Amino acid sequence: YLEKEDFTEIGGVLYGPSPYDKFVGNPYDKDAMGCYAPVIERMMNRVLPEGLTAEDTTGTSLDRLTREIDRGNPVLVWATMNMKASSAGSSWRLDNGESFTWPSGEHCLVLVGYDSKTYYFNDPYQNNGLMPYPRELVERRFAELGCQSVTVRQT
Repeated sequence: YLEKEDFTEIGGVLYGPSPYDKFVGNPYDKDAMGCYAPVIERMMNRVLPEGLTAEDTTGTSLDRLTREIDRGNPVLVWATMNMKASSAGSSWRLDNGESFTWPSGEHCLVLVGYDSKTYYFNDPYQNNGLMPYPRELVERRFAELGCQSVTVRQT
C-alpha cells in the first residue's frame, strides 16, 4: 500500500524520488530514508476502514493539533529521534533535476497527550513507548521537519 522507490545511479549521479511523492528506499531496509505526510496520507486512506479518513494537516501548529487528540483523533507528527537536532543527511537528484538533502534523524511519532509543559508521544523508536518531551523542544523539532502531520478522523 506504501508507494516506494529505490535510488538509481546514472553516470555517477544518485537519483531518487521526492519524499513528498514516495517512500525513499524500502521501509524494511536499514538504509532507507523515509517519506513525508502526503505519502502517509495516501497510504492510510488505502487501508483505513470505511468511516475513517486520513488528512494531511501539515502546517497546523502542535497546540492546535492537541484539539484533535482531545476529540480522540490520532495525530502522526514528524520530528526527530529522541528530539535531537536534525542534520544534513544523504543527498540525491530528483526527477526534475533539483538536489534534495534528507534531514538525518527524521522520525515520526504519534501525539497522544499534553499538559502545559509537555507533549506525550507513542514513540516506536527503540521501543521507547510512551515518551514525554518538553513542549518548546518538540515545537523546534517539529518545525525543523516542516510542521508535518497527518490526522485520522471519522467521516
